[in-house]
Amino acid sequence: AGGREDQFLLVVPMNRIPTPRISRMTCLTVTVLTPCCGEPLKDVPIFIANRRHGSTDEKGRWQLGLPPGSFTVTSPQHCRTEAKIVVEPGSASMEVNLEASAEIFLYMKDMSGPESGSEKDGLFLCTGVDAIPDDDNE
Repeated sequence: AGGREDQFLLVVPMNRIPTPRISRMTCLTVTVLTPCCGEPLKDVPIFIANRRHGSTDEKGRWQLGLPPGSFTVTSPQHCRTEAKIVVEPGSASMEVNLEASAEIFLYMKDMSGPESGSEKDGLFLCTGVDAIPDDDNE
């Protein structure tokens, strides 16, 4: 009553001790591997529930503690597969392997400017279709 918005009041009945429920986190290790020889890939972004949580390290791994629940692990633009996992209360550590898509795209882009007077084309290489600009958005 009349307090700041970031404060709240906890009312506990007499002779009762509040017992907070603390869920134990389960360690999830995600490894991204090449499709040809199973080599780990570094700097690959990892998404859980469509939200980026980090990138793989030099060993192609990334770790995070997860509470109980159902999750989808993905790496859009890098892997075509996704892993659906269920973390039960008290679960042991979990490991997920994602296989990289191994796609390489080569595309050309008009690089000539209005003041150059000559046509110039640029040749670009990328690993995901999303990196290729639309012709309409130049």
